[in-house]
Amino acid sequence: MFKVREKPLTQPVKSPSAKILAMVGQKYGRLTVDSYAGIDKTLAAHMRCTCDCGETCVVGAYPLKVGTTRSCGCLRVENYGLSNLKHGRTQEGSYKSWASMRKRCLDPNFIQWKDYGGRGIKIQPSWESFEVFYADMGDRPEGLTLDRVDTNGDYTKENCRWSTPTEQARNRASSKLITYRGETKPLAEWCQQLDLPYPRTYSRLIKGLDYDSVFSKETRSLKSTTYNGT
Repeated sequence: MFKVREKPLTQPVKSPSAKILAMVGQKYGRLTVDSYAGIDKTLAAHMRCTCDCGETCVVGAYPLKVGTTRSCGCLRVENYGLSNLKHGRTQEGSYKSWASMRKRCLDPNFIQWKDYGGRGIKIQPSWESFEVFYADMGDRPEGLTLDRVDTNGDYTKENCRWSTPTEQARNRASSKLITYRGETKPLAEWCQQLDLPYPRTYSRLIKGLDYDSVFSKETRSLKSTTYNGT
């Protein structure tokens, strides 16, 4: 069985900081922090934890906080087993979407992490288990990918759906916060404030027009001249 390697600890030369002590009693993934355990030779603080599976372990405080350590090792065992199961093609697609979701939210070394976990996007706790995710979302339809209805919201059963790449692109554009004339708000609020029709304004936005053109009251067709970052 995979286990979190426990480094030799030295006795702490001073009391741990308030931030470290505040971790006691908190839950990180499957691990509940029982107590402060000491420091290792690099002076990194470690915590003694109990895993949901019943095992106890000593792990670094920093990996707990950032989410790179989430179990005693049992989660890795489950993931290893799942990755080696011979699923049917549809279930395999759902598993790949589940694994990609976890990388985006939990792995600081993943290239897209800054746009997901790095800005606070989380995964509902029960989706630590692929089986629960699969029960909630079912088979991934061919050609579709996992999408959040509210792109600023977490990955939850209520906020997720299977969408086409085109639908996802439109969803990102319509949910994007737009800063214009010193104010920041979603497109729908700008349309309401400026008394503009949403369909026409949205169409201009996804064409890449500059914001003055996007929010223009002119009804004639406008050509893209300045890319606005959408």
